[in-house]
Amino acid sequence: MDLPPPLAFFLSLPTFDNPFAAMGYLIVHGGWFLILLTLLLGLWELWIFEIHEQYEHDKFKFMLLAVNVPKRSEQTAKATENFFSSLMGLHVSINMWENYVEGRKQEWFACEIASHGGFIQFYIYIPVRQRDIFEAAIFAQYPDAEVHEAQDYTLKYPNKYPSDEWDAWGTELVLKKSQCWPIKTYPLFEDKLSGTFKDPLSQLFEFMGTIQPGEELWVQYPILPIEQDWQDPCRKEIDKMIGLRGGKKDEPNPLLALLHALGDAVMYIVHSAVAGKAPEGRETAHKDDDPLAVRSNILAYGPGELLNGIANKASKLGYKSKIRILYIARKEIASKNRKRAVQGIMGVFRQFNAHDMNTFGLGRRTFVRAYYYFVQYRLNRRKNILMRAYRRRSVKRGDKPAVLSVEELATLWHFPSLDISAPLLRKAEVKRGEPPSGLPMADYDYAPPAPAPKPKDDIPENLPFA
Repeated sequence: MDLPPPLAFFLSLPTFDNPFAAMGYLIVHGGWFLILLTLLLGLWELWIFEIHEQYEHDKFKFMLLAVNVPKRSEQTAKATENFFSSLMGLHVSINMWENYVEGRKQEWFACEIASHGGFIQFYIYIPVRQRDIFEAAIFAQYPDAEVHEAQDYTLKYPNKYPSDEWDAWGTELVLKKSQCWPIKTYPLFEDKLSGTFKDPLSQLFEFMGTIQPGEELWVQYPILPIEQDWQDPCRKEIDKMIGLRGGKKDEPNPLLALLHALGDAVMYIVHSAVAGKAPEGRETAHKDDDPLAVRSNILAYGPGELLNGIANKASKLGYKSKIRILYIARKEIASKNRKRAVQGIMGVFRQFNAHDMNTFGLGRRTFVRAYYYFVQYRLNRRKNILMRAYRRRSVKRGDKPAVLSVEELATLWHFPSLDISAPLLRKAEVKRGEPPSGLPMADYDYAPPAPAPKPKDDIPENLPFA
């Protein structure tokens, strides 16, 4: 029986009793290319990492701004959404030369809410040279807010664990489903009958107010401006859900095409060996774009809520982001209150989960929990990763970020509305205002003219005359 060429090739290979001899044979007969390719790819990744780190060290300077919210603010989360939308101008286009030779990176920022022993403070971590842009964006939406430079509060606590005095717990929350699927945003927290807005962050502020002295609870949202091409896959996903196949076909992914070809080759070999003949060609079937199929797909994904949510998210600007949570306390306090802190903070963010749309999940690399083997070592390693990523306000360190729209970010981080009365929330004490329009104005360099000095040989005054 004539064997198929692929099966005949594998059967013609020599047999070895020593695995090292087989390895040497594979290396000599083409395996060296795979080893060289792997080495070159590793060196390339190392080069990219080094030049980006060097550029960040040389060019980027950051500062921390503390924001005191106004006492009687009537603004809603929509104002914070406008704040995030106005900051999209920070995005810059980076060409290949700048990326792979100069190591240029996109500047980022971070929005934070921290409870220092029960005192709640809003922070924004920004590039120094962009301070005017951020302050203008804040005052445009919240004219009565107070903004001032603050010391980095993370420097007061250890950067490496285990520590003699302090213990830590934390995690990163990432999207569990496609980044095109939205979470529950602030318009859904408004009562349609009464029109009242139930602020989802009120629970966070109330819980942070219960943090005791010797404890710290921090919530951070690292934010990276990106290109807005993430919206195209979302629109294609909508077309796929409702069963539309018209228009241009997507260009095939060469890597996926190679994997499909390898899979077909393996099936060809197995079928030839078992059946003794090559398999027959397969025909690819497609569903017709009939109205009944479209309607059934819409019903399968709910009465249009998911489709409307994806379309609404794709219509807004988006950033790469995630949620980073860190709880730090003295060891004697952490042993008593850590479980309460974990349950309280996780309960806050569960209210943003929409199980028919998208939900937040725990980060695999940063969630401080370990079982079975090297438990203490793995716990400390995750604490160190989380603490260093928080201190650097890094978007990429830790778990993989996803795209969050400005509406989603405004839902997760916004200043409290009028009906929130957290007693330990730092608020602005002085109301900003403009001077009266009728005040007399003068040039800043104006000074009254000084009298001219008298010459020394001048005749003295008040002399008696005869």
